[in-house]
Amino acid sequence: MQIIYLDVLICINMFISYFILLSTVKFLNIKIKRFRLILASLLGGLYSLIIFVPHLHLFFSILLKLVLSALIIFASIGFCSKKMFLKALAVFYLINFVFFAVMFLLWQFSSPNSLLIKNDIVYLNISPIFLAISTIVCYIVFNQLNKIAGKSDPKKTFCDIIINFGNKEKNIRAKIDTGNSLKEPFSSLPVIVAEYSSIEDLAPKEVKNFLLTNSLDLQDSLKEKPNLKIIPFRAISGTGILPAFKPDKILLKSEEKPLLKEAYVAVCKKGTLPIGFKAIMSEELLV
Repeated sequence: MQIIYLDVLICINMFISYFILLSTVKFLNIKIKRFRLILASLLGGLYSLIIFVPHLHLFFSILLKLVLSALIIFASIGFCSKKMFLKALAVFYLINFVFFAVMFLLWQFSSPNSLLIKNDIVYLNISPIFLAISTIVCYIVFNQLNKIAGKSDPKKTFCDIIINFGNKEKNIRAKIDTGNSLKEPFSSLPVIVAEYSSIEDLAPKEVKNFLLTNSLDLQDSLKEKPNLKIIPFRAISGTGILPAFKPDKILLKSEEKPLLKEAYVAVCKKGTLPIGFKAIMSEELLV
């Protein structure tokens, strides 16, 4: 009969949860605060106490696992779109599977008595050296998985943008979307789509009023302020319009050199864009 040390059980599973979550957000290129990962990992560590519960029925085991996973993902990334939440959950399960596969292979070369799995909880009575080696091996596997998926270089996917308007300046992170061909109809200038929360200090009051009321009264402002526009768009979910304004200056932080560009900024409501970035921009702006 194997002796289970409570502190080892919680620490090991907390460590495993942290590493898997770190790999998940890295795979999805999501920027989150470190304390969220620690909090979510703590949930994973405390959940490991279920190993002391008598053998659970498969149905209850799966149900608890699903609920726990959802809570862990929520604790990690917070509120987001349903699509992004499900995507993060799917990646979390994928990395879990890869991790346990790697651990099983490592277990084959170690003492079988050093590993116990009960109610889907892992207990490893192992030395810190073995744990460090396991971590390195798992990191290499996940890193290769990122390369295969084409997500290992976020610099090719994201760009930092400095927007200057009305003597105010804001730095936001934008995703470079190759499928984004949105343009202002009359000038044919490219359009950057940004969440209102990211440029609240810059956006004209007419834009804010439009987002709050969903009113077409912004049309009246266009006659007096030519830097305001209404941008029609088409997406998978349907068609619509977004209020937009033309900043005094837009600076792209390119790897080679800063790029000064002319474009409109269309503003959308919070939660419209996936988490991890506050804007999307066309690849055309980098040329």
